[in-house]
Parts: sequence; structure tokens; C-alpha cells
Amino acid sequence: MVRQAQITDFDSICFILDQLSLQTQKLNDLAYRLQVQQHGFVMPVVLIKDEFQKQLQNTFLVYEFDGKIVGFLRIDEEQEAGAEDFIDWLKPEYKEAYISHAHRCIGKLAVLPSTGRIGIATTLLHEVTTILKQSNIPYIFSFVVFSPVTNFP
Repeated sequence: MVRQAQITDFDSICFILDQLSLQTQKLNDLAYRLQVQQHGFVMPVVLIKDEFQKQLQNTFLVYEFDGKIVGFLRIDEEQEAGAEDFIDWLKPEYKEAYISHAHRCIGKLAVLPSTGRIGIATTLLHEVTTILKQSNIPYIFSFVVFSPVTNFP
């Protein structure tokens, strides 16, 4: 079941972040780098409950399965980058759309590795796409880490 995140989800979301945070002290270990590159990661973050509560005002969805939060998707309303920022755009026209048109950015998308690849992230993305279309937001952007480890998933 997908629903809007609530303050009571704080500990569950922190647990998911702990499971998936890139451990920068291990980046010299080739086996670790290959593992996180293949399975995905989130950039390390310390989540503070007051900040989390503010984020709940945005679109912040959780995926609940058997009463347990197993994934989440947070959409950021503020623009992450400006026209002068160094970003490698897959297609140059995306930069123009990002700078010129109403959009939202995927702030975090994470699913517990123990759930396997059963479509939880896809479900969250479909739900947020529906929500943003209803709000007349035509674009969703996601910035992907390429260095020091590429986040393929």
C-alpha cells in the first residue's frame, strides 16, 4: 500500500537509510564498490526529526507491506541546481526543461534490499507521477551519482 509519509514513519525511514547509505570509508574496497554500484545506494544523510517533519509538507510517499515500511520516495519542490552548475545532462534539452519549466526532483528513493525486486520503486514512481500530473507538474528530474561510484539502479 502506498500512502503519504507520517511523522510516525521516521524510525522506519531512518532504518532504510541506514541499510542503503554509501559507506564512504569502504570506497577503496573494490568488492564493496561493485556491490553498491550493482544494488544501489543513497548518499549518507543524518535525518533529524524536525527536518523530517518539514519534509512531510512535500510529496513524501511510503510503501507499506504487512504493516512495515519497506520503501519510500520523497519529492523536493525546490530546484537543486542552477543554470551555471556543472551537470552532465543526458540530453541538452533536459537542461532547458529543468531551468525553464515547472518540475519536481526526486529527493530520495529507497527500498529495503530484503524485499527483492518486486516493483516497489516502480509503484512509488507511478503513484508520484499521477500526483504530479494532477498538479500540472510536467517534469520529474533525478540526479544520479556517477562518481566515485556510479549508482546504476
